[in-house]
Amino acid sequence: MTTRVKGASINLVDILGAVSLMDMGPVGTDITAAFNAAVLANQPILIPEGTWVFSGAILPANSLIIGMGLKSILKLKDAANTTALVVGNSSFLKDFVIDCNKVNQVGANLHGLDLTNTQFARIHNVKVLNPKGCGALYTGTCSDGELKDFECSGYTNSGIVVSQGTNLTIINPHIHDSDPAATGDGIAITSNGNAVTGLLLESPKIKSVTNRGISCIGSGTANVYDISISNPRVFSTTTHGIHTFLARTININGGLVASAGGDGIRFEGDSQHCNAIGVTVRSCTGYGAREVTNGATPNYNNIIYNHLLNSANNTPTKVGANSVAI
Repeated sequence: MTTRVKGASINLVDILGAVSLMDMGPVGTDITAAFNAAVLANQPILIPEGTWVFSGAILPANSLIIGMGLKSILKLKDAANTTALVVGNSSFLKDFVIDCNKVNQVGANLHGLDLTNTQFARIHNVKVLNPKGCGALYTGTCSDGELKDFECSGYTNSGIVVSQGTNLTIINPHIHDSDPAATGDGIAITSNGNAVTGLLLESPKIKSVTNRGISCIGSGTANVYDISISNPRVFSTTTHGIHTFLARTININGGLVASAGGDGIRFEGDSQHCNAIGVTVRSCTGYGAREVTNGATPNYNNIIYNHLLNSANNTPTKVGANSVAI
């Protein structure tokens, strides 16, 4: 047991048996070899304040990496041309920044965090800057993970992508200021042909992003389903604020969508049993909220929302005979 004496500081290296990046080399030098040796040995890693250059890493299961906040920075080396961190099962990452250095990378799909087939990983208070891809990617047989207080800006694809997985929890993400040429959305819940189900998205804040704020998009069938979005705050998107397409049982509760370049809320393409309840929508270029026929008709949806000063149409519209729009 460790006893903290008044006025003394706790040495995390001693408590966790961790290795500090400070012992791997001076700030600004390439610490890739020592970093990879530590993760392969399953040693916990402490990131002190400073910028530490590396060429990316594949983390094994049960990895532990802890920083000291916004001044603890892992930066991808010029021409690393890779994803920054591939995350293993049951890993825990907390309190640091990843600078993906996109202007000095060649290629595409170079993500900040890759969680392919990752289960039970927890990521808290990690910030990803300028990935030449996504900030965080969930795909494959990933499940039961938690992404909390995650921040991403400058991405060229999407801030967060979930293209396959189940029972994931994303709490209080802050996605903002995408690359002007970004090809994805702020948060893209979009099937790669397999199911995305049981996702809980709490209090997402999305601002100044190219394309949609939040998308829930099935792939040929309604294989994106049972998604809960609570208290979203979506500002200044170039297209729709929140958009479902070929998706089922998407529940949007509360929150605000403002200044969308398309519709504030849009149910489309056989989206069924979806609800938007108590969302305030204002100042959108398109409709405040509406169903749109594209292929099969959406149905059994509920839109009950508040609106203020939309620049197009404040009246929610529906096309499904069994849908309700108020």
